[in-house]
Amino acid sequence: MCALESYPGKEEELKEFVENELSEMLIFYDDDMQNNLFGERGKNPKVLLNAHLDSYGAEHVGKNWMFEVIYDEKTGRIKGNGVRPIGADDRCGIAIILALLRFTDYQFKFLFTTSCEDEHQGVKFFIENHPEFFKGVNLVIGLDRKGFGDVVCSYGGKDVCFKNECIDKVIDIGKSLEIPAKKEKSPHVADIRFIADKFGISSFCLSVGYYNPHTTSEYAVLGEIVKTYEWMCKILECVQ
Repeated sequence: MCALESYPGKEEELKEFVENELSEMLIFYDDDMQNNLFGERGKNPKVLLNAHLDSYGAEHVGKNWMFEVIYDEKTGRIKGNGVRPIGADDRCGIAIILALLRFTDYQFKFLFTTSCEDEHQGVKFFIENHPEFFKGVNLVIGLDRKGFGDVVCSYGGKDVCFKNECIDKVIDIGKSLEIPAKKEKSPHVADIRFIADKFGISSFCLSVGYYNPHTTSEYAVLGEIVKTYEWMCKILECVQ
C-alpha cells in the first residue's frame, strides 16, 4: 500500500486496492460522493473502527520521481528512499483493519475516510450524510497514531473517551501483551474527534507503529503493527 499514491482528494488508487481486498473477502461495503468507504460485519455491531485513506506530503512530488518502498530485515522497518513520505500514516491503520476482517470473525463496523489531512473533509461529509451508520455504535476506535502503545483519549484539549473503565481495560490488555500501553493526549485533532463531538460516542485512538509522519524519513515498524493487531483482537474479544 505504501507504494500507492493517495493524498487528499486523490485517494482513488488506494481506495481501489482496499475495495479489491474487501470484495475478495466477500465483505459488504459501500462508498459515497466523498470516496469514504464503509461497511460492517455481523449483526448490529457495536464497535466502529476508523482509519484514513489519504496521506500527507506526496501531492507536491508529481509522477516524475523514482519512489521505492524497502523492508529492512535487520531493523524490521518499512521505509522509503527519501523521495516522499511512505504514507504509513495511515496505511498502518488500514492494514490492521483489513487483517482483522481477513483473519478473524469479530463483528464491527469500519470506516475508511478521505481527506483527513485536509481539514478532515471526509469524516465531516460522512457524519452529515450518513448519521444512520452510527446507530447502535457505543465505541469508536481510531487506528491512527504514531508510535507504539499510546491510547489517545483527548484531542485538542477535549476528551473523547467517556468511559474510564474502558481505557483501563484497554491498557491492561496491552500490558498483558508486553505492549507499553499508556493513556495519552494529543494537541492535534483526529477523525474520531468529530464523531465523538457529534454523537457523544466514547472514542479513542491506538498507536499503529509509524514514526516521523509527514516527512521523507517516515517509517513503520512491522513488529509493532503486528502487536497492535494482536491488541485489537483482544479488545474486540472483550467487547463482542
